[in-house]
Amino acid sequence: MFQIVKKLKLLKKELKMLNTQFFRNLVAEANNDRMTLHLAQNKQQADPMNMTLQREEKEKIFKFKNTSHMEEMFLQLKSKENWSKLGNDNTKYFYFVIKHRRLKYATTQLRDENGVWKHDLATISSLFVKHYEEMLGRKCETGRKTFEGFFQNGHTLTIQQHIVIIHPFAEKDIKHATFKIDSNKSPGPAMGVGF
Repeated sequence: MFQIVKKLKLLKKELKMLNTQFFRNLVAEANNDRMTLHLAQNKQQADPMNMTLQREEKEKIFKFKNTSHMEEMFLQLKSKENWSKLGNDNTKYFYFVIKHRRLKYATTQLRDENGVWKHDLATISSLFVKHYEEMLGRKCETGRKTFEGFFQNGHTLTIQQHIVIIHPFAEKDIKHATFKIDSNKSPGPAMGVGF
């Protein structure tokens, strides 16, 4: 463990040097490139047939796209860092907000079919079940046959498609699906498992 900490401390110096050389003023550089692109576009609009101005505008667009992308990535990382810091500092506050939202959307009383307010949780749950049973109907054989007939009249999967669906997946399939996740998404607690 000591060797790992030592190597990380040595790496910290190199990363700080890299940061000061290339990533120190990303936001200012992106704003500067935005302004120079705007000026180049204004010049090109004044003289649209000038090939030199067209090439200059293309170069400015390419440079602005790169710096803009780097600025966006930098700001996303900063916002995640700030959220982590604020989230850890204000845990009690955030739990209070979540609890308040749950209470706001909780059903604490419900009126039955006679218009009488019910406050007991068991009665409220039975009223919900009764309402949806009346609305959706109960399970019975006739409805099931009708449902099967609906499937027989529509498009159905072939046997080959059934086999593809139930085919077991391999580790490479998981890897492929994991690497298709967008790069600006943060991994959750389950993503720490290596392949």
